[in-house]
Amino acid sequence: MRISIIHIEGKPFKAFLDYNRAVEERERLNILDKGYIEYSVMELSVEDASQQSVAADADIEFLLSLIVDWAKEVPKGLNPTMYGTLTYEGDLRVKNRLDKIIRRLKRTS
Repeated sequence: MRISIIHIEGKPFKAFLDYNRAVEERERLNILDKGYIEYSVMELSVEDASQQSVAADADIEFLLSLIVDWAKEVPKGLNPTMYGTLTYEGDLRVKNRLDKIIRRLKRTS
């Protein structure tokens, strides 16, 4: 969906779903004010909220698929070279931070 917004001296004034109607209104206002005030029309593209939600969910799932295995699960007692950060505590900090981020992302989507 596209929305056309008339701006008066750079500030939003009135919105229209039809660009041509917005241009006509801008011209009418210009004639009334004899051109002393600057009017402009800007178009915005607005996605349906449900489309945005689906896209956000897909983006989150994609990002989650990129997380390395060692950051998803942290077994204790391995040789230090088996940890991504070379320590159990370091990997655990990374995992806990990722878990917080994932929870926040899932709440907002």
